[in-house]
Amino acid sequence: PPGRYILKERESEKYGEHWQVKVKGGEIPGRSHILIHHGNYKRDIKGCILVGRDHIDIDGDRLRDVTSSKSTMERIHQYLTRDNTPLTIIG
Repeated sequence: PPGRYILKERESEKYGEHWQVKVKGGEIPGRSHILIHHGNYKRDIKGCILVGRDHIDIDGDRLRDVTSSKSTMERIHQYLTRDNTPLTIIG
């Protein structure tokens, strides 16, 4: 939802370096483990935020997929170099 958040750095085998979206003091009410990570398809997310360059149907299922996700994550990591980075989501 729209609001002010904090990004916490994380690393996992599945996503590599990525971020968890939190509010000051903990989790977002009614949600848990909202992550910003790489991925291309709807099946790659369950409420997370995928980053990329464009939206096109990559796999022919008539759903718009995210392109250039891993390279976009690498570029973002060049700018988000510290923990507790503020994030504002505008609805």
